[in-house]
Amino acid sequence: MRKIIDFKTILVIIGLVIPIFLFLNSKSIKELSFKNIAITELVSEKDITDDAIKVYFDNVRVFNLYSVSCLLVNSGNQPVTKNDFSDYFRISFPDSVQILKYSIRKTPESIILVDTALETNNFNILPDLLNPNESLEFSFYISSPNTDLLPMTKSRLIGGEVLNLDFKEEIKSKTEFSNMTFSAFYGWIYWISLIYTILVIGLMFWASYFQDNRMESAIGKFLIFLLISFGLFCNLFYLIQTK
Repeated sequence: MRKIIDFKTILVIIGLVIPIFLFLNSKSIKELSFKNIAITELVSEKDITDDAIKVYFDNVRVFNLYSVSCLLVNSGNQPVTKNDFSDYFRISFPDSVQILKYSIRKTPESIILVDTALETNNFNILPDLLNPNESLEFSFYISSPNTDLLPMTKSRLIGGEVLNLDFKEEIKSKTEFSNMTFSAFYGWIYWISLIYTILVIGLMFWASYFQDNRMESAIGKFLIFLLISFGLFCNLFYLIQTK
């Protein structure tokens, strides 16, 4: 009796199903992460003991002067454009803070800033495009009579999320599965699947072209080869999508 499903067929099915499953279950994430990375006290009012000493910054008298640096990173796996913001991206300091000066470092430098707007204690910015892992680093000189100094953002993304991270939190790029059961193991699963698929493709190519078999049509062999290769293509697309 002729076998309908043999061991080789099962191997081929497994080699196709695993990478297709990984590709279809990869999750597209639109996300920005905002984090304060440094704060430095430059001038303190308590250290000025002589009334004759006055400190000015850009012709503005200051009593307490600080430098604050913060970082905005596209931590998702999808590009974020200016149309994805419900409004400007707003960096908000406490009400007692006065922003004296700011500077922006772009990574990469090709990032275009469509608009910027400075208010007393808020800074608004609208980047044209932030691809995954691209970032903007902000440096502020601020003055405040209080010790509550660090900024945050309440900005929102259309179809995405903006995270406020603490000093100790790391910014992590998202390459997650929608099925969280596999999220901790997706790296191992992916590489095992990729290597397995390559081996299956090589095996099928060898079996189709170098072994005697009943398939005489070269077109038929080629179609089978393409079918098995589809699993590898899914793996490659997954890798591109999530890096």
